Amino acid sequence: MREQISLRPLAFIASGLLVWGAHFTLVYAFNSYVCTRGLAADRLLGMNLVHLVIGVLTLLALLVLAGIMLAVVIGHRPRLHGTQGEALHGFTQSVTLLVLAISALAIFTQAVPAYIVPACA
Repeated sequence: MREQISLRPLAFIASGLLVWGAHFTLVYAFNSYVCTRGLAADRLLGMNLVHLVIGVLTLLALLVLAGIMLAVVIGHRPRLHGTQGEALHGFTQSVTLLVLAISALAIFTQAVPAYIVPACA
């Protein structure tokens, strides 16, 4: 009888990288759109449009990472039984939390230059 392999651990491990990649793509796509259309000096709600949108995208990405982190910590465990299942759960949880932390740091350091460097410089 074959054991059924669950993709949930791999999905949790890759989730941080996927959120980071989505944030990276949206930030640079928005910035290039603003530069192409000449909207870099526009303001919305009293803030520079680029700063506002990149701040909102960064906040959303960090909230998604926090939600995934809560799901991992609260206990969405792989459906395996016995000692091997417990060891795999511990490994998956540790690696997922590490990848989420690295992704959060990368998202933050990717958003900071948007506030330092002008949008279309």
